[in-house]
Amino acid sequence: MVPTPLVSKARLPNPAKAPREPTGKPCRMTRVDSDDSWRRIEGLRLELLECRSATAALEAFCARDRVSPPCAIKARLLEAGSRPATRDQRRRLGARADETIAYRKVHLVHGGIVLCEASNWYLPARLTHAMNERLAETDIPFGRAVADLEPFRQTIASQSFWEPGHPAPPVLFDHRALLLTESGQAFAEVEEHYGAGLLSFVRQPPAS
Repeated sequence: MVPTPLVSKARLPNPAKAPREPTGKPCRMTRVDSDDSWRRIEGLRLELLECRSATAALEAFCARDRVSPPCAIKARLLEAGSRPATRDQRRRLGARADETIAYRKVHLVHGGIVLCEASNWYLPARLTHAMNERLAETDIPFGRAVADLEPFRQTIASQSFWEPGHPAPPVLFDHRALLLTESGQAFAEVEEHYGAGLLSFVRQPPAS
């Protein structure tokens, strides 16, 4: 595995158990293609650790090689409502004991290809009415829905499951991060599983 410095000791779930719905199938490539694709995916993983918006970073990645026409990423809703947050999540979010934490789980999709499975635990009281409506009623990705807050991400954990020289697994890497407002107030926590569908947007070298 490729180690990455973490902001805290929090850990992501065992990769054998997450995500429950795989976001891709193992991808067989030649050694040369595999190494080049691994470098591209690892570059994306590192970029996501530094970016403000995962949605924007994914759209830029998908457009880079012009493998497919430009297309906005959409959120395909899998689950919504109230999934209990853990004690550690409530502490990281600074939520009161009686404060509601909403839950939203989606597939982030580009042109029908699943790129990522994302789960968000968020505090509706720290969002505007319009933001809460967008999250409840549309296929907008979470980061785009809350863009007016000018949020930034603080990484909690990151783990890569693809080693150079090996076939790509169904889940390439995981991230867990806090979303904070420009003033530094936490309002959401996200858990992301990035799948092998990302490889559909990496241009392969022509056959020799």
